[in-house]
Amino acid sequence: MLLIGKIRQQTDRFLRIIISLNFSLQELAEFIKLHDKGLNVTVNEGDYDSLVEVMAHLGAVREKQPIYDVMFEPLKQKLELLKSYGQEIQDDVYERLNALPEKWANTKKLAMNVKQQVAPLQTNEVANLRRKVANFDVRQYEFREKFRKDLPFSYDQTQVYKKLDLGHLDISTMEREMQMLNDSAALFEVTVPDFKQVKQCRKEIKLLKQLWDYICLVRTTFDDWKKTKWREINAESVRKNDKNEMIELTFFSSFRWIKNVRSLPKIFEVNHQISFIFENFISLFLSALDKEMRAWNAYAGLDDAVKNMMTSLRAVTELQNPAIRERHWLELMQATGVKFEMTDSTTFADLLALRLHQYEDEVKNIVDKAVKEMAMEKVLRELDNTWKSMEFTLEPHTRTKLPLIVVQEELIEVLEENQVQLQNMLTSKYIAHFLKEVTDWQRSLSQADQVIHILMEVQKTWSHLESIFIGSQDIRNQLPEDSQRFDSIDKDFKEIVEENQKNLNVVACTNRPKLNDRLEDIKSRLSLCEKALADYLETKRLAFPRFYFVSAADLLDILSNGNEPEKVMRHLTKLFDSMAKLKLTEERGHTIKEATAMWAKDGEYMSFPSPCDLNGQVEVWLNRLLDKQCETVRYHLTEAVGAYEEKPRDQWIMDYPAQVALTGSQIWWTVEVCAAFAKLEEGYENALKDFYRKQVSQLNALIAHLLGDLTPGDRQKIMTICTVCIFY
Repeated sequence: MLLIGKIRQQTDRFLRIIISLNFSLQELAEFIKLHDKGLNVTVNEGDYDSLVEVMAHLGAVREKQPIYDVMFEPLKQKLELLKSYGQEIQDDVYERLNALPEKWANTKKLAMNVKQQVAPLQTNEVANLRRKVANFDVRQYEFREKFRKDLPFSYDQTQVYKKLDLGHLDISTMEREMQMLNDSAALFEVTVPDFKQVKQCRKEIKLLKQLWDYICLVRTTFDDWKKTKWREINAESVRKNDKNEMIELTFFSSFRWIKNVRSLPKIFEVNHQISFIFENFISLFLSALDKEMRAWNAYAGLDDAVKNMMTSLRAVTELQNPAIRERHWLELMQATGVKFEMTDSTTFADLLALRLHQYEDEVKNIVDKAVKEMAMEKVLRELDNTWKSMEFTLEPHTRTKLPLIVVQEELIEVLEENQVQLQNMLTSKYIAHFLKEVTDWQRSLSQADQVIHILMEVQKTWSHLESIFIGSQDIRNQLPEDSQRFDSIDKDFKEIVEENQKNLNVVACTNRPKLNDRLEDIKSRLSLCEKALADYLETKRLAFPRFYFVSAADLLDILSNGNEPEKVMRHLTKLFDSMAKLKLTEERGHTIKEATAMWAKDGEYMSFPSPCDLNGQVEVWLNRLLDKQCETVRYHLTEAVGAYEEKPRDQWIMDYPAQVALTGSQIWWTVEVCAAFAKLEEGYENALKDFYRKQVSQLNALIAHLLGDLTPGDRQKIMTICTVCIFY
C-alpha cells in the first residue's frame, strides 16, 4: 500500500508538470497572436492614439523578451525527462513546442521593424511630451504657492473643511495630469521629474486634515468641559455614590472618541485622573503628530491651546483644594484683577475667563499658602482639643493630707512638643492669619510650663520643710523667726492649693492672674527658711562632726527626735562604726534615758562599764555615747589582756567580743615573741622552736573548735584569728 501511494504521488506530480508546460506554451501562443496583430497596424503622422497603442505593444514585447528567450530549452528538457519515465504526452504539446520558437523570433523581428517605422513619429511625440513635462513642472510650483496660501495652515481659519475639500479636488486634478505624463513617459522611454511639489501637497493636505481633525476634537472636548460646573470636577477620581452607580463626569467622557483612532497610542484614554492625563498630554498627543506639522501656525495654535488648558486645569485642580477659604479667593481676585463670585453654579468656563494660565505662579502660591494655613489650623485645633481635656491629678500629702498636684511625665512631653510646634509655626512665612492665635497659645503654654516647674519646686520644698517647721517643736523653738515665716508661707501655699482644686484643667489652672508671681514669692521665702535651716544644721554638725556623715533629711529626723533615744537609734549605724542598738534602763516598767550596753550590726553584745546618760540635746548625749563607746572597748580590752593567761587561748577568746579577743590575742603574741627573742639572747637556743610549737598547738585547738557547733559570730571570730595566726 505504501508503494502504491508513492506511485500515485509521483503520477500526480507528473500531471502537474504537464499541465504547467501546456499552460506556459498556451500563454506564449496567445501573447504572440495578440501583439502580432497589434504591431501589424499602420500608423499615420498625427495619429497619436495609434502611435500610443503600437508603443504599448512594443513595450510589452520588450518587457517579456528576457523571459521568453530562455523558456524553450528548459521545457524541452522537462518533456524528455517525462518521456524517459514513460509518461504519455499529447502530440499538440510537441507541435507547439516546435512551432513557437520560430513564431517568437518572428514577433521580435516584427517589433524591431515596427520600432524603426515609428521612430520619426516617436521622436516628434517625445519632443511634445518633454514640452508638456516642462510646462507641468512650472505649473506645479505655482500650484504649490497657491496651495500654501489657500489651505488652512493658520489656527484662526474658518470654513476649514470646505477649504480642505477644494484643495483635495485641485490636487486630484494635478495628480491625474501627472499620472498621464508618467504613463506617456513610460511608453516613450522618456525620463520625467519626480513632481515633488504635487506629492508634497498631497502629503501636507493629509497631515493638515489629520491636524484639523485633532483640533476640532480638542476644541469640542474643551467646549464640553467648559459647561461642567467646577465643583463637579473631580481631579482625583470618579467616586461611587452611595445611591447611584459609578458616574462618569462629562469632563472626562469626551475622551472616549480617541480610543477608536488607531493612529494615536492611547493618548486620551479615560484614566479618571486629571493629573495623569495632562501631565502626559503634550508629550504623547503632540509627539504623535508628524514633525512637519510643528512648523505650522495651526500646530502652534493647538499646542498653545492645550498647554493653556493644561495650565488652567492644574490651577483649577489646585483651587479645589479643601484648604481654600474665602480670604484666598479674595487674594486671587486681587492678583488677577478680576472680580468674581464663587457659587455652586460657577462653571469651568467662568474660571477659564480668569485667564488662570497667565497666573499659574500666583495660583500655586495662594494654594501653597492655603495648604500651609490649613496645616496650622489643624495643629491649632488639635492643641485646643488636647488642652481642653488635659487635667492635673491630685495626691494627698503624707502628713497633712493636703491634695497636692501630680504632674505626669506624659503631660510634660505633650507640653514640650506643643511648644516646639508653636515655635516652628511662628517661623513660617504663612503665619500672618494665625499670628494672634498662635501667640496666645504660645503665651499660655509658656506660662503653664513656668508655673508647673515652679509649682513642683515649691510643693517639694514645702513638703520637705513642713514636717520640720510645723511638725517639730524643737525646730520651732530653735528657729522661732523662721518658723513664723514658714507659717505665713504655709497659709499662702494652702490658698493656692485650694484654688487649684476649683479647676484642674492645666491651662486654666496655670494661667490664673499673678499665680506665677505668688509662687515666686513663696519660693523666695522658702529659700530663706532653707538657708536658716541649713545654718542651724551646720551648728549641729560642728557640735557633733559625725552629723556630716548623714544627709540633711536624716539629720533633721535626728534633731526632731533628739529627746527620744529610741527613735534616734535607727540612725546609729550611720553615725558609728558597727553600733546598731543601745540597751536602755527600765525602771518600774518605764524606759529612762540611760544606756547600759550596745549591740553591733551583726548582733554582738557589749555592756558599758557604767551607764551612759542620754538626757539633753541630741548632739550632747551623742558625744557622751561616743566617749562611752571608746571607754567600753578600752575597759573590756584591759580585762581580756589581764585574763589571757588564766585559760587556754581557745577558751579565753570565747569569753570576749571579737574586737577585744583579736586585739588581745595580737598583744599577747607580741609579748610572747619578744620573750622568745629574749630567751634566745640568754642562750636558750630552742626558744623560737618552742614558741612555734605552741602556736601550732593553739591553732589546732582553734580548728577543733571550728568543727563543733558555734554561733555565726563565734565562728567568724575564730576563723579570723586562725587567718591572722597563719600570717604570723
